[in-house]
Amino acid sequence: MTEVPVTGGRDVHTVRFPTATPPTAASGRAAARTRRVRLGTAGTVLPPEDPVRLAQDVSTVDALSGGRVEIGIGSASDEVEYAAFGKDAARKRELTGENLRVLRSAPANDPGWKTSTVTPPDPTPAGA
Repeated sequence: MTEVPVTGGRDVHTVRFPTATPPTAASGRAAARTRRVRLGTAGTVLPPEDPVRLAQDVSTVDALSGGRVEIGIGSASDEVEYAAFGKDAARKRELTGENLRVLRSAPANDPGWKTSTVTPPDPTPAGA
């Protein structure tokens, strides 16, 4: 189980969520073991997801599987899910729409899509 702090007013509570393998990781494993099976998610809850990372994950599995990935999108209904990720459940339609627009404009669908490069810090300990 993963514990996620949730703030409600002045109180901070800890909510326990079951730890699960991300659907794209499971689909990647299935892609390596099959050749014809369509792969995908029954419903990815879009508002708490980073749509750029999701697009990268899905497009990677899609490329590795030869184009067999399908993705289902949902917006969830439980306020606890939103609170756990610092999102406002009252804005779920707006958040879903915003993230869906980003997801749809990902590189596979928009050749002009811009991305940036992040350079990780040097892992060498200081003074080594």
